[in-house]
Parts: sequence; structure tokens; C-alpha cells
Amino acid sequence: MAIQSIKVFPTIHSITIDKESEKVTGIVQDILDAQGIRKNLEESVHMVQRYNERGFYPLTKPKFIEDVMGSFAQMGLTREATISENTYHEIIGYVGCTRVWELPIILRDQVESSLTGYDVDYDDESWEILKVEQIQN
Repeated sequence: MAIQSIKVFPTIHSITIDKESEKVTGIVQDILDAQGIRKNLEESVHMVQRYNERGFYPLTKPKFIEDVMGSFAQMGLTREATISENTYHEIIGYVGCTRVWELPIILRDQVESSLTGYDVDYDDESWEILKVEQIQN
């Protein structure tokens, strides 16, 4: 067993901004707790393993980070990756922006620093999720 550790930051669902004071007043991420992180990772692992069993990965053996985190999990490995994601977000109070990276840098920095992250330990051989703990901000 080779235990690996990563930090993950769930994708962003919605952001509330007070435009006049240039303050982020609320942020909701797609996954709200350690239990949800574990469930999403386990489902993602299962999906990659099913594709592998069916020969969907004919050239190279799947890897946890590239295939689970890169393709299926609803989270990024860094705060920067999470805020630069190209999916649409619900941004309340800043009309015209639908993605975090479109916001002015002062607001992007506030969103980035507000993200909740989790430490995840997993077995690099079996991909079993061993531990999920919220990072203390």
C-alpha cells in the first residue's frame, strides 16, 4: 500500500457579491462537507475503474490524479484551479460575469481565499479513499 495525500477544493456553485463595497458576501461550493467529498471521490474512482474494465483506456493504465481528479471529480487540486475552472457559476450582484475568472482581481482573490478545502489520503494502488478532513482556514 502506497498512501498518497492531496488537497482538494470543491467546485464553486454560487457567489454573492456586494458590488458597491467590492466584497464577496457569500460563496457556496458544490460539495459542502467531508462526507460529500468522500462520496464524490468514491463514485469517480468507481467510474474510472468501470471504464478501465471495459477497455476504455487501451493505451495506458489509468492514474488517480489524471483520470479521477481530472475527468470526474467535482473539485480541483488547488484553489487556483478551482477559480479558473471554465464552467458557469451563479454570480449574484455582479451582472455580466458568469465565471469567477471574469471578476475583477480584488473579487477573485476574495473568492480564492474563501474556498473550503479538504485533505484526502488514498491508497495509490487500490485507490481506496482512506481519509477526508476539512482544512482549517
